[in-house]
This record gives sequence, structure tokens and C-alpha cells, in this order.
Amino acid sequence: MRWCKSSRDDYIYTTPVYTRNLSYSLTDSPWEFSAFYELAKNVKNVILQKYLKEYKKHPAYEYLIKARLYKLVTENMDNYYNFRANLNFEGKRVHEILSISKAGFKQIQRLNGGCQYLALIQLAEKMGKSMTDEQLRIFAKMNLYSNLLEDLLEITSPQKIINYIDRCKECREEEKHLDSATNIATYWRDYLKNCKLLGYDLKNDFNIFPKNLKVRHDEVVAIYKVEENAIQEKAIAELHITLQEVFGYTNKELGLISLVPSSREEIITEGQILRHCVHTGSYIQRMIEGTGYIIFIRKADSPETPFFTAEVVDGVIQQCRGLKNCGMTDDVKKFVSNLQKSLIKADVKSFNAKPAAAVRVIA
Repeated sequence: MRWCKSSRDDYIYTTPVYTRNLSYSLTDSPWEFSAFYELAKNVKNVILQKYLKEYKKHPAYEYLIKARLYKLVTENMDNYYNFRANLNFEGKRVHEILSISKAGFKQIQRLNGGCQYLALIQLAEKMGKSMTDEQLRIFAKMNLYSNLLEDLLEITSPQKIINYIDRCKECREEEKHLDSATNIATYWRDYLKNCKLLGYDLKNDFNIFPKNLKVRHDEVVAIYKVEENAIQEKAIAELHITLQEVFGYTNKELGLISLVPSSREEIITEGQILRHCVHTGSYIQRMIEGTGYIIFIRKADSPETPFFTAEVVDGVIQQCRGLKNCGMTDDVKKFVSNLQKSLIKADVKSFNAKPAAAVRVIA
């Protein structure tokens, strides 16, 4: 767009810059040595005002432009681009500013790489993995999240990752919803994490590269879920007697009692019947880790019927909910107040019980 048609917003729109008199215009200005002429001469559009402002904060942009990293500079200025370069403006040399080796600098310069290429080179060097120019091009096209690619690189090599994702793409009839590289990599990462939790050998290619990723992923998740549930069940059973001694309470006047669950299934049933969220994994996990304890408040004449559910954290009853998350009735309020006094008297603030069975449970 022509300058006269552009927005006044300094930080959104890119625009061509006329270069014929640019060097003269910048003489004796703060941007005389900013290399802005070289940038404007070599790229189609720039975010003019943003570059001028950023240069004043980080004069090192001059070195990036003189290193012909035009794409990196313009992408880093573009508010709409997905990636931002992780730059070290305290660096004295270009490769130090880019936080990569001299070889990595030559590679990104050779490829005229932008922010995404820089992130890939930084990740590869961080993990001690080298990537060829072609591998960088392929990974940039795949557009994988850095943390996703990092998890995969911990298990195998860049080329094997590319080969396996390509192989999965060819199985479209069986794995239609795994078409994109990101979907495949996400399924694969989750599958490998569950394999690790189950103690599978992740140096064995048979485990690393399953023939049918979707089918094997679902099998491993199901196996781990069964095992995790069994471990949680055992952990809660181990805790039951100890927790009942600490949190068990009876108020005959109000006709209410407090109980602690003796099984994982009891917690799930409690949440389903009362239609609140105590049955979700996070509450069960916190109980096993000793960071939050579930207490059932029941009527003394029907101790098996869910009534209200409370959670105790650091010796304090932080919440107590009934059917559909309703608030406490007057008698429950009075019961909870008395229970809280008994917990303070017993000094359970620092109480923390962890079962041996909880060791392998993952949040």
C-alpha cells in the first residue's frame, strides 16, 4: 500500500518503503547506522515505525541485517507471525545474538531462515542433535510445536521422526484423523509417554515405531488406565484407617457424621450422585499425594447415602458442597464449623499421609 493509504497504527501494517532518498533521510538521525536501507532494499514490505522503535532498544538488529537475515528480522517484527525469535541482544557476535553455534549461524544464513528455522536450530543444538538443511525445511513445513518435537527428539533421531510421520501419513484409510503432522506427532508423543510409564523398552524400535499408531496408542492408554486405577484403588485403601482416625467425627445433636472414602469407586460414586466434580481425577490424585483430603458428610441414620462432600487442605475445610454444587444448609454449616474446631485442636495443619502404592501414580 502507498504510505498515504496506510493506517496510523505504528505496529500492525507492513508497507513498502521508498529507498531512493532513504540514506540521505537517515543521515544525522538515531537510525543513520541502523542498516534500515539494506533491509528496505531487500524485502518487499516492512513495519517501518516498529523497526525504528525496536532498533533504538536493540541496536544489534543492525548485525542481523548485515548478516542478510532479512526474513528473521521482518518475521520477528510482524505481530501476526506465529513465532518470535529467542534473541540474546547482549551478544557481541551474530551467532551469540542468535544463541546458536557458528555452524548453526552459517546454516540459517545459507537457508535465509526466519524465526522458525532459528527455533529449530536452537532446539537441535540444545539436545545435541544435528539437522541437515533438508531436515530443517521439512520440520519447518510440518510446523510442530517445539515442546512436541523436543519430546520426540529425546527418543529418536530427526530423520527417523520424519520417516515415521511420513509412514503414518500413508496409512490414511486406517488413520484418517491423523493426517496432519501435528496430529500424528501428538498421538505418537502421548503413546511414547504411556509406554515409558508402563516400563516398556524405548530403545526397541518395535515399541518406538508401532505399525498402526492409532490402534497401538489406544491399547497402551487402556492398559495404563487400568493399571493407574488399580494403583489409586490400593493407595486409597491404604490411607483409609489413618484418615478416618484424623477426620472421622460425629455430632449426635445434629445427627451428622464425617467419613473418609475407603475406595476410589466411592469417590467417583459420590461425585456422580451429587453431580459435582469430586469424582474427577484431580481430587483423587490430590488425596493420594496428601495435598487435599476428601471427606463425606452423611446423615447418621443413612451413612451410605451421599449428602455433602468437603475437602480439607492444610488442615482447613476449604469447600463443602451438596447436590448440584449447592451451598451448605444451616445444620451442615454448624457441623463443619465444629469439625473445623476439632481439626484445629488436633493440630492437623501439617498432617500429610502418603501411601506406598502412590509412588507410581502420575498426575
